[in-house]
Amino acid sequence: MERFKALDVYSKIVLILMLVLPVVFLPFYIKTISRDGFSYRDAILTVHQEHGATVYSGKIGGETAEFTVSEDGEVLFRHGSKTYGPYTVRGQENGDGVDIYDGNTLLFRGRYEFDGEMYWLYNEDGTVHSFGGYWYGDGQEWNSDRTPNDPVKPTVYDILSLAKGPKLTHKGTWLSWFAGLFFCAVNAGSVLFADELFYLRLSFRVSNAYDAEPSELELVGRRFGWAAMAVWALIVFAVGLR
Repeated sequence: MERFKALDVYSKIVLILMLVLPVVFLPFYIKTISRDGFSYRDAILTVHQEHGATVYSGKIGGETAEFTVSEDGEVLFRHGSKTYGPYTVRGQENGDGVDIYDGNTLLFRGRYEFDGEMYWLYNEDGTVHSFGGYWYGDGQEWNSDRTPNDPVKPTVYDILSLAKGPKLTHKGTWLSWFAGLFFCAVNAGSVLFADELFYLRLSFRVSNAYDAEPSELELVGRRFGWAAMAVWALIVFAVGLR
């Protein structure tokens, strides 16, 4: 306590910030990491059961997004006021192939393989299925067939994943929280023991190090270093929630 009282105002602010940051971010990490769901367009759609169907819901671009997967594998997607589907995944009678339909329109015919992490789609001719590239004109994003692209519209990969049962995931990682905690602890230590660390470093280079006095440049460098470390810890905490 005496050591803390001896600090100047700037040092106290930095030290308190280093103690508060991990505590402030902790509930955000708990909430984010505990929200398992379907990862879709940089959002996590959480899962629940509703009238016998599996529903994945959340927000994309500020609007409500919801996938409804019926017991027979039919997939319906709603985003804001738009509705996509219903999509159906039908197994072919001969072989291990699969057909994916949007209503009565065939979107994909071929086969798929699951490697434990993701599905690989192969066209009828054996080539890997491509979702198509994009080209841009007049500020509008277009599909490779020159139709306007809808960035939230499900791909055949999304439909197959949902129909077969997607692997659930979550945002955030505890590794980032502990990394942020480490940087806060290091910074707090450098604030509390600034003079001791200064003399320790100096003792490896000069004799009678403890007779020296920190220069104005040394004191300014300390403040800059503490601020930089605080900003870095804040960035680590924030990035870890993505």
